[in-house]
Amino acid sequence: FTLSIMNKKSIVISIRINKSQKSYLDKISKTDDRTYAWIVQKYVEWFCQNKTPEETLSLLKKTFPE
Repeated sequence: FTLSIMNKKSIVISIRINKSQKSYLDKISKTDDRTYAWIVQKYVEWFCQNKTPEETLSLLKKTFPE
């Protein structure tokens, strides 16, 4: 599954997610009739407003160790 994200048609990115991640996005989307792009955009926006890039990376590494 590939998800394309657009913000006022200025930038397009694609990401790969697994079935459980898609299922989670489906549940969020159906709860409030939102697009995948809107959901992911808001996740990124939250991190931009609440964490520095270093804090974000540190949190992600701690939450999802390799």
